[in-house]
Amino acid sequence: MSNDPKDAKVDLTKLYKASVDAPITEEDPSTGEPQDEKPIYYRARAKSVIMDDGTSVEDAINDLRDDMDNHTHNAADIVTDKDHQFVSEDEKNQWTIGSRYNNDEPIYQEHGGVKVGTTFVDKTMQEMFDMILYPHLAPTISCQVISPSNGGVFETGTTVNVTKIRVTANSKSNQLKSISVVNGSTTVVSKDSGLGKGGTFDFNTAVNVTSNTTFTGKVIDETDDSASANTGTFTFVYPMYHGSFDGDSAPTEEQIKAMTKHVETKATKSYQFTLTNTRACFAYPKAYGALKTIYDQNNFNVTDTFTRYEVNLVCADGKTVVYYVYTNNRSTVSNFTNKFQW
Repeated sequence: MSNDPKDAKVDLTKLYKASVDAPITEEDPSTGEPQDEKPIYYRARAKSVIMDDGTSVEDAINDLRDDMDNHTHNAADIVTDKDHQFVSEDEKNQWTIGSRYNNDEPIYQEHGGVKVGTTFVDKTMQEMFDMILYPHLAPTISCQVISPSNGGVFETGTTVNVTKIRVTANSKSNQLKSISVVNGSTTVVSKDSGLGKGGTFDFNTAVNVTSNTTFTGKVIDETDDSASANTGTFTFVYPMYHGSFDGDSAPTEEQIKAMTKHVETKATKSYQFTLTNTRACFAYPKAYGALKTIYDQNNFNVTDTFTRYEVNLVCADGKTVVYYVYTNNRSTVSNFTNKFQW
């Protein structure tokens, strides 16, 4: 046997019996310290107590601790009551660490609350806060004709061939389901796949426009929420004319058509006239109504110096249109401006 005190083996039963049989003394014979009525007279400087199997008490305790760490029970062996319940790891963390809301997507508008009438029955905290912080937003859209132009004013009887329309549609809340371009009740083009949350989409078209037209872009998201936007408007008008002619009565159709043509909508017009003992002339469709006033460049009202005639013109669409034709007396001027108002 080793002489090392830490390897000492002690038979506690014999030691106890010896202490019982020993006479009661007031001091421990080995240390001189007070002792109990039936003390155990074992004192040692050993750092460990060795068991009969040769292991130390410390080893036995460590083995027991390892067994407890790796110990599991069958579910049937575990009893639950009002103080002990099974919970998931997430539930445990929620109660031990505190409730946490998680959504790393940046919010897309200032917090504005939830729509009136919304309830929160059987909603999780995650669902409720998502509803508050990430409300559904309708998709947005813009639409324009790229070729030949985004609308404009054109002469009645001519044709505009629209070959490309651009739609920009975006959604912050949901995926897009479809995009389309319509002309009244007629669908010109559409797309219903690969839209994601939007972008810019160019559609090739072949639409001949001959009358007042506005194309409309439409977008629908996965919730069936929709939005629409118009392109520029294609407006068709009969032209106006201004210029001079040499005559003492109403100008002829040929004389009017030889003047400067303006494909414009009805509005106040200011035109310059250069005359050499000739007459100024302004002609437009009678449907616009009579002029209210005519001002010269010095802002004098010269309405009474003009005479109004009615002349028929055959226009580009083949129709005969009645024109009002205003002319004044002969004069000689250079780049003299007159303003015509309805």
